[in-house]
Amino acid sequence: MIPCSTFKPSEDLEMSLQRITVKIPSVTPGWYLDAWKYLPRGYKAPHPIIIMAHGFCGIKEMNLAPCAEAFASAGYACIVFDYRRWGTSDRNIVDVAEQLQDFRTVIKYVRSQPEYDPGRVILWGTSLSGGHAITLASDVSLNIAAAVTQCPFTGVACKLPFSRAMVMTLCAAVYDWFRQILGLAPYYIPATGRPGTVGVLTYEHCLDRITETFPMIKQSQWNNQVSGASVFALMSYHPSSRASEIRCPLLMVVAEEDNLCDSSSTLKVAELAQGSIKVSIPTAGHFDLYSGQPHHEASLRAQMEFLQDNVPV
Repeated sequence: MIPCSTFKPSEDLEMSLQRITVKIPSVTPGWYLDAWKYLPRGYKAPHPIIIMAHGFCGIKEMNLAPCAEAFASAGYACIVFDYRRWGTSDRNIVDVAEQLQDFRTVIKYVRSQPEYDPGRVILWGTSLSGGHAITLASDVSLNIAAAVTQCPFTGVACKLPFSRAMVMTLCAAVYDWFRQILGLAPYYIPATGRPGTVGVLTYEHCLDRITETFPMIKQSQWNNQVSGASVFALMSYHPSSRASEIRCPLLMVVAEEDNLCDSSSTLKVAELAQGSIKVSIPTAGHFDLYSGQPHHEASLRAQMEFLQDNVPV
C-alpha cells in the first residue's frame, strides 16, 4: 500500500496522474455537470473508476481534489463532479431526486468511456453525498462494485435548539416552495450561519469551520446561499431506509463527535448494511476528515486500505 504521506502537491503528481476538466450532459437539455476527470499514469486501462461529489451546498473546489489525487496516484481513475444546480450554475437549489439522478448520469457516462472498467464503478460521498452513495449502493441494478462514505448523512441531523430563527427559517422554506411552484425565482437563505440566525446549517462553530476547512472558496464560485425549500429536501431524505438492501462492500468512516450528521444513526446503518465496514474516529468532528484537518490522514488511510482490499487495481 502507498502511504498517505506521499500524496502531496508536487511535480510528482503531474507524473502520476492527469486531470482534465469536462462537462457531462445532464438529463436536462442545456444543463451540464461540471467535472474533473482524473486518470492515473503508469497503470493499464481500463481503470477502476471512483465517482465523487460533495455534500450539502458543497462544490468540487472544496477539498475534494486531495482525495482524488491520492486515489489516482494509487491507480484509480476518478470523476469529481458538481450537481447541475451547482458549480458554475447560480441556481443553488438542493434537490435530492435531481442529485441522485446526476449520480446515475455520471455512472452511465463512465460506463460508456473505454478508459474505465464498467464492472469496477465505485461511489464516494461525504456528508449529504455520503447519503447518496448509500442510497445508490442499495440499487442492485446499478451493479456498484463498492461505496465509500465519510461522515455521511443517513437521514438524521443533529438537533438545533428551538428558536425564533428556526421558525423564520421554516417560514422562508415555505415561502420559497410556493414561489417555485408558481415558477418564480428561488428565495435564498444562508446555507450556513451563526447559531440563532436564519439559515440551514446554523450549528455551533459550523460557519467558522467551513471557512477554515475550505479557505479556497473565496476564489471559487461558492456563495453562502441556498433556496429556502432545500430545508425540506433534507427533512424528507432517509438514506438509512435502504441500507439493508446494500450488497456491495461499503466503508463508513464515522466522526464520533460529528455535530451535524448524527453519528449514532450512521453506526446503525453500518449494522444494517451487509458486508459493511465501519471505521470510527473517536475525537473527530464533521469537518476534521477533510484535507488539512486533524483526522484526514486516518480517514484517507482507511479508504485506501478498503479500496485495495475490495476493488484492487
